[in-house]
Amino acid sequence: MDNAGFALSGVSFAYGARPVLHGLDIALAPGRLYGIIGPNGSGKSTLLHLLAGHLAPSQGTVTLNHRSVAAYPPGEFARLCALVAQESAPNFPFTVYEAVLMGRHPHIPRFARPADTDLARVEHALAAMELGELRDRPLAALSGGERQRTAVARGLAQDAPALLLDEPTSAMDIRYAMATMAELARLAREEGRTVVTVLHDLNLAARNCDFLFMLDKGTVHAYGNVSRTLTPENIHAVFGVRAAILNTESGPHLAYL
Repeated sequence: MDNAGFALSGVSFAYGARPVLHGLDIALAPGRLYGIIGPNGSGKSTLLHLLAGHLAPSQGTVTLNHRSVAAYPPGEFARLCALVAQESAPNFPFTVYEAVLMGRHPHIPRFARPADTDLARVEHALAAMELGELRDRPLAALSGGERQRTAVARGLAQDAPALLLDEPTSAMDIRYAMATMAELARLAREEGRTVVTVLHDLNLAARNCDFLFMLDKGTVHAYGNVSRTLTPENIHAVFGVRAAILNTESGPHLAYL
């Protein structure tokens, strides 16, 4: 599998007259799980959609493998980068299996049937998200957490070297949230993928991410490894709460005061 590295240079973005992001310079290399954290309205989802090419920067450039994301044909980009957006499970009368199979669309020639390799990737994704017993269930019959697991499985089935996720665990039970984050970390560290996820749960971020970007009011307030980014001072400045950082066997844990 080819590697996929992103770079943002001097990137700003505005929705009409409302600025959202200002002068971002960010590099995202393969082999790491990146977390984007920050309060509501800080620009987290906007940054993710700029990486995915769904939004164009007002200023600056966004590149994937040194090529503007806007220059890629959709099919080629989809083979390099998968996006799991919020509410991304299709709202149609599909089963879980059919929804996950959609992740193979960039790899299947037009008018062709899925090959054995496509079906194998779907089975692997279903197993990774523990969806075997739900494979034939209609999407409309799923809970919010089950729909999220289906959406992540579809992203895994796409088998792209870069994977972008927007709050993928927000509706999951803690067991599935922890298992999902562990799988994302494995994809980055063992398979060399570039995995970028927006998270609200700072403890999940602290436990799993290799590198964090803490956004505040459209700028990067802090970035680096967990110990450099999740400090009591940064948390109070950005989120307005006081926290203590406890070192545990499973990594740093935030206790809110």
